[in-house]
Amino acid sequence: MVASTLTVLAVFLPLTMISGLMGLFFSQLGFIVAITVSVSTIAALSLTPMLVSKLMKPGGGRSSGFGPRVTNAIVGALEAIDNTYERILTYAVRRRVFIVILSVLIFFGSFALMPFIGTASCRSRIRTGSMPISNSP
Repeated sequence: MVASTLTVLAVFLPLTMISGLMGLFFSQLGFIVAITVSVSTIAALSLTPMLVSKLMKPGGGRSSGFGPRVTNAIVGALEAIDNTYERILTYAVRRRVFIVILSVLIFFGSFALMPFIGTASCRSRIRTGSMPISNSP
């Protein structure tokens, strides 16, 4: 977990040092990703284990109160998700040819949607004046 966080930081922190027009876009992305991943890792290493220790009794035994009810509800929901996922996978594995053909059709069918997607480069927005540029210190 810490290694993946450090990898993400190594990739996104250099984006904060880009200057110019692209720096306006990518520096904010670099900061947001770095802060979000760092806070998430800190919470996963400290806050989550503490909250679990409050909800569950040590040793796996049952206790009375709010914790076991929450735990049972979560376990039930996760088992339902697991069973649904297993049924979908079983269906897909038994009908491999159909799934591959459907995937290829969806992929090539998505090209039909291209005319409905608006695209424009940054330079065209600057030339038309539709993107404000600020020269602040």
